[in-house]
Amino acid sequence: MSRVHRLKLAGAVVALAGAIVSAHVWGDASDKRGSLQPSGRKDAAPDVGLGNRLAADKFASQPVVAYTTRAGDTILGAQVRPALEAPPARPRDLLVLIDASASQAGSSYEMSQKITKALAETLGENDRVSIWVASTPTFTKCLTRDGGNDFQPAKSAKVADVLTRLETVEYPAGATDLKGALKSALATFDVRDARQPAVLMLGDGESAYSPISNAERYQLSQEFVGRQVAVFAVPLGAGVNPANLHGFATGTGGSVIRLMTTEQPTELARRILDTVSAPILYSTKFTLADGTLEVFPTRLPPLRSDSPTLVVGKVKGDVKTFALTVEGTVAGKPVKVDITEKVATPEIENYFLVSMFDQWSKADNKAAPALIRADRALAYAMQQSRLTLEEYVTQAHWALGDNRLDVANRLFDMALKIDPNDAEAKNGQDVVARLKTGKITRKQLLDEVIAAKKKTEGVKIAAGPDGKKGERINLGNLLVNSEQEPAAGGANQPANPILPAPQNLLEQARQQQLLAEQQIAGVVDETIRRAKSMLGVTRTAPTSC
Repeated sequence: MSRVHRLKLAGAVVALAGAIVSAHVWGDASDKRGSLQPSGRKDAAPDVGLGNRLAADKFASQPVVAYTTRAGDTILGAQVRPALEAPPARPRDLLVLIDASASQAGSSYEMSQKITKALAETLGENDRVSIWVASTPTFTKCLTRDGGNDFQPAKSAKVADVLTRLETVEYPAGATDLKGALKSALATFDVRDARQPAVLMLGDGESAYSPISNAERYQLSQEFVGRQVAVFAVPLGAGVNPANLHGFATGTGGSVIRLMTTEQPTELARRILDTVSAPILYSTKFTLADGTLEVFPTRLPPLRSDSPTLVVGKVKGDVKTFALTVEGTVAGKPVKVDITEKVATPEIENYFLVSMFDQWSKADNKAAPALIRADRALAYAMQQSRLTLEEYVTQAHWALGDNRLDVANRLFDMALKIDPNDAEAKNGQDVVARLKTGKITRKQLLDEVIAAKKKTEGVKIAAGPDGKKGERINLGNLLVNSEQEPAAGGANQPANPILPAPQNLLEQARQQQLLAEQQIAGVVDETIRRAKSMLGVTRTAPTSC
């Protein structure tokens, strides 16, 4: 197989693997989807689905993880999950917003019909439902509107007629104006009634007709919070918009409810209503315990007992517990909740918390919450930081092999900014310094490259899902050899004191070409291996996140 063909194959495989990894982050990509809500912190670990699930196990057992910087600051990532008592049952006003865009044609739209019908059959006698179809502004409408009333009793003849119309008259077409549809839907709620309002989105979360920016999503979510209307979502479709699905749910106190493969619509409807009925704490004020210096977001979103909310902060080094008091309302009643969690012993592998804290502290809107639930956000940040670190170090190795010492030094420095304790990046900077002074020769470097090639077929990009790593240049061995075997001509001799003979130039060029080919072949082989391994744990492509 030619190098070009190998690179094309690697790109195709990595693209597919990347799509599946994204599905893992935003939802379960296996053919057996589980509920987003765990049955309990100890009994059911949150399913993050990143690689070998190490991150999921880590954050399931440690509600608050920490990292101590070299400056002595302690940065923590906390999963805030208050213990809330279920309020007395209230009659529900449920607005079902069905994505009727062309992207939903086929099984996705049929599933929306079945879920809506099952909900109407499962809702109680005092519950009301409003059924909407969302498409372009012209065709976005409430199907249950009768006179001036959008909400109708779930068992009414009007709702039965609408269910029939969904099957016989309405059809998916065009693009969705999700932003306009949500604004119009919110205006129909009368929050003065002692009822429980909620919006259920059925679809892929796209708003192709009028795309939604982060700022617009946050502002619209705040309008929902102001009226205490929570947004829930059942992702449906071949491609979904996780930022909208999770962003509106997390920002309003709702949740994303994933469809299980073997689950019947009636079973899903009961699970949806149970999730909708769970208590939501709308925060009006929160107070931090002594020792906590700063936290983000600066304003808490609505909190749930069945889904953790991410808080990243800076605390004093001797703080053993993370505690805060939240005041607000649950089902319209004032409450005051104390939340206390033990801070786990700081670990050097939690270096990703520093970048999370820095990014949040420099954000334009420091009050905006994380788009996804806390355990998934922490796992995703941890994985991405590791990949970025590995990328910088790998590129630094390539630069070393190409004798671009300044570039290699900058890349090692960038790696150390992510993880100041990374031993390989530290060794890399030492190797660069000794190459510049002549304490390590170019020949010694090339010898280590060839030795690494003999050990494995690939240059390491990152640890694969199976935990195995390929080989990079043995920087530690180079440093040891430089101490034991000074470069010819003395330790203080410049790296290139004289021009090499012509035959040596040819040999050096040949070795450089060999090195480049080894690096490219190794990267392609390792990329394909890791991608195939990732694809191996996924049996079928996802239809919902």
